[in-house]
Amino acid sequence: MDARSDPLSACFLSSSRDHPIHLWDAYTGGLRASYRAYNHMDELTSAHSLAFTPGGDKIFAGFERILRVFDTARPGRDHEDRPTRPHKRSPERGLNGIISTIAFSPLDAAPGMFVAGSFSGSMALYDYRMRGDSLLLWPDPHQGQGLTTLRLSYDGRLLFSGARKNGHVHCWDLRKGTLLSSFARNASSNQRLGIDLDPAGRFLATGNRGEGKALVYDLSTGKEVAGLGPLKDTASDVSFHPYAGLVAVGMGERHWEFESEDDEEEEILGEGVMA
Repeated sequence: MDARSDPLSACFLSSSRDHPIHLWDAYTGGLRASYRAYNHMDELTSAHSLAFTPGGDKIFAGFERILRVFDTARPGRDHEDRPTRPHKRSPERGLNGIISTIAFSPLDAAPGMFVAGSFSGSMALYDYRMRGDSLLLWPDPHQGQGLTTLRLSYDGRLLFSGARKNGHVHCWDLRKGTLLSSFARNASSNQRLGIDLDPAGRFLATGNRGEGKALVYDLSTGKEVAGLGPLKDTASDVSFHPYAGLVAVGMGERHWEFESEDDEEEEILGEGVMA
């Protein structure tokens, strides 16, 4: 949203398990509104992906085999359902599984167009002004790995996609649906790693696991031109500032601590001595 011309529009969305969609004030951190979706048992269901339309008047939320569209100005449970596939084994084309990522063109260069991807490994191009089938469908863009991140170029001609446990960000030509190029990164886990484009459309930045840096590629040459770091952990997300020439990098991943067999044996022996 444009905080420069309208401070009231400086807000962001969040969703978590067993909670509704929340709209937060970016300046105060206060809760502005909540949006709720319910299943056929009238139980609250949580969104797996969220995106504003370019004008900010609608919120698109991804669920299992369905997109739900909320009016930003009308909090509550009122929404429009847009199924991406009638059921799991339906012969009709469309996205199956959980809708894991949604992206609109940043400047609405392609009016009405947006893309969505699923954890089942497919992605599709839609026109949100129309109900119905996708305009273009990629059934297996990342060799069956679940889609985690999509990004449309500022001119609306290119689509960038990233998937879990897949070591490349792919660049697609939306006019033909063909793969143009790929950019390497380390994405060896199920973690969602973000991607972003600079406002001039010259550079691609991507999250990167285990190397202590985010990666920046020159789109004209396809070569890595910078590493944003050093970081103490995984570069989990990246975001270019819309006009100030800055890049924000998110950092972190889940770490598990396991006790070794030697530690367990020493603990047992220690208990025996104390007895």
